[in-house]
Amino acid sequence: MAKWVKWGISPEGYHNLILELVKKIKETERKFSKVYGIPRGGSIIAVYLSHYLNIPIADIVFDQTTLIVDDIADTGKTLKPYSEAFFTATLHYKSRSIVTPDIYIKKVENKDWIVYPYEMSSEIPNRELPNKPT
Repeated sequence: MAKWVKWGISPEGYHNLILELVKKIKETERKFSKVYGIPRGGSIIAVYLSHYLNIPIADIVFDQTTLIVDDIADTGKTLKPYSEAFFTATLHYKSRSIVTPDIYIKKVENKDWIVYPYEMSSEIPNRELPNKPT
């Protein structure tokens, strides 16, 4: 039986991933009016992007020039409601996701369990390991 492979991201590594995301967003030359972080994983990223892109954080999404961010596109369920109308960005992406973000920094295996600095390292996966290969 396959097992999850847990990867811990250090605070410095997390910071560097977000700086890579900032660079990729700037390279699109798109103008965003606000940034919305999908709770919970996208919230911290939204704060970073608000500072580095000099745009306010949105508490609700109402304008198609709002940038939607999350930490990972794992199953894609949290990104799905935004995927057709908004520009989306994540740090990590899995091929099993039902949504491919417009921008992501790293593609990871479906069996990878990413532990971000704001999560408890003792946390266990809250979903079954996918059966399909990456």
